[in-house]
Amino acid sequence: MTLAVTGYRVVMVLLLAGVGIGLIVFQSALIAPLIRKTLDPPLTGKVLRSLWPKFFLILTGVGTVFTLVHFVSDPDNLFLGVIFGLLVVGFPLIAYLIIPATEKARDSGNDRLFGLLHRLSVILTVLVLLAYIVAAALALS
Repeated sequence: MTLAVTGYRVVMVLLLAGVGIGLIVFQSALIAPLIRKTLDPPLTGKVLRSLWPKFFLILTGVGTVFTLVHFVSDPDNLFLGVIFGLLVVGFPLIAYLIIPATEKARDSGNDRLFGLLHRLSVILTVLVLLAYIVAAALALS
């Protein structure tokens, strides 16, 4: 691998990992709690139900670009690229796909199922966050 490709790879991995980390932290730690504290419950639900699908789709898009950059700039490290791809593309996509079931469980009063699905989406999001942190650390090493 040439020095130019290595430099490009490091910059792109750091940039995209930073975007992923920033999105997750901004959405989870700032936007969602702010909406819950400032809006009345009927409106809170409508806003959050509109916001979370977009969040997971954007996160899936960032993960797709991240994975493509990894494959193009470091084709010799296929295993790591596949692992990161599964984490940063697959997990947000799964979180997106379980949204209808999560909403249905909430609407029908099935608190147990809602809690399980919500916890799953939180765990998937935390794993994506950790994957981006590890990717950034590996790029810097």
